[in-house]
Amino acid sequence: MAESLFNSEELLKQTIRKHNAFLNNMERDRVNKNLQRRDITQLPPTYKIVDFSFDQNTRKATISFEEFQIYKTIDRYVQRNYVRTPIYSDWKRRSKIIKKSIKLTNEVLESLYENEDRLIADYATEIIEKLDDVKLVPSWFFELLLRGEKLAILREEKKSADDAINAQQNIKKETDSKLFQTLKKKRKETRVKDRLEKSISKIDSKEKKIDAQKKNICLAVMTLGMYYSSFRKKHINMLKAKKVHKRKVAVEQLEKTLLEEDKLSKKLKECDLTIETIRFKLNEKEKEIEATYNGYLANIKPLSTEIKCNDTSFISLKELIGLKYEKIIGCYVIHNKEFDKYYVGQSKDVIKRITRDHFNGTVVKNIIFAKDYYKSSWEDKSELFEVKIIQLNTKDELDSTEKQLIEEYDSFTNGYNGTSGNN
Repeated sequence: MAESLFNSEELLKQTIRKHNAFLNNMERDRVNKNLQRRDITQLPPTYKIVDFSFDQNTRKATISFEEFQIYKTIDRYVQRNYVRTPIYSDWKRRSKIIKKSIKLTNEVLESLYENEDRLIADYATEIIEKLDDVKLVPSWFFELLLRGEKLAILREEKKSADDAINAQQNIKKETDSKLFQTLKKKRKETRVKDRLEKSISKIDSKEKKIDAQKKNICLAVMTLGMYYSSFRKKHINMLKAKKVHKRKVAVEQLEKTLLEEDKLSKKLKECDLTIETIRFKLNEKEKEIEATYNGYLANIKPLSTEIKCNDTSFISLKELIGLKYEKIIGCYVIHNKEFDKYYVGQSKDVIKRITRDHFNGTVVKNIIFAKDYYKSSWEDKSELFEVKIIQLNTKDELDSTEKQLIEEYDSFTNGYNGTSGNN
């Protein structure tokens, strides 16, 4: 979007309108917030442009501001704790119209936001919008729009990253909860397995004891003792088999729990890695956006303010009247772009000669251009003529250069000159 701002007049206008709407909303919110306060009886005045006119031919702008003042008045006094206390009315409102005039040359436009008239400076962005001409948009305003667009994109990228991080945090929280329950279960299952291990160990001890008794010669002679030992061993073996089976089940369950723990631990690590990756990508994206917009900002050029003399190229008359006035001695060439006809002249004050004698701003004043001007099919006649200025010093230089230019542009035979120059 940033690149297209420089090329699309409609897009630029839309962006300016959005920007001014944002500023107006901020101002409205500030006023509404102040209205809730009880400790003030008068709000700072607010302003609105109610009328705007701009003469392209003279670059003069006339602006009507409506000033709004919101205030309270004292309705009456009451006695409270032996103190005379005022009782205020509800909020009231008064307004008045303030008119301002300003010549919006390129130099003025480039410093409009720091104009010595604070009202003009504060509403500089709205004034630029009212001009409705992309060619008159100053560099500071392009910078303002680009910085605003950059911040909006950065906010959007951060929000997207924050949403993704929050999603991972929620997964992590849920996984943490499951892991806690799994660890709790693991501790319980470990205790069960350990108890079974101890029980089996005790049974093994008893079994060894019985085997030892069988080897005893005295006991072997006693039949009843042998029968008792055999019966007891059989009972112990059954008990051991049950305990061994339970241990096997407990071990299998514990192994499942350990696998679940490992799985959940890996998931937590994956969440941490994903969050770290999102933050890294956001950081890289922010650097990329900063670099991109710094490139755009570096390419912004201020509106021309100085007149370039002795330049081979022409500039439009519309552009000339926006440049800083400078008294120049020299020759000049006026070119009708539609009919491709030229006029060559000389003057001790070239700018005054062109913009006041030949034209009133961009409107034809000299009769020699009038016929073609009014016959022109161009909708915007302020772009019809362009000029070139050659700065010189002596009378001889003026005469010889004028004669040479008349011949070069064929302005005597097929142009607006009535003579071939001074001899």
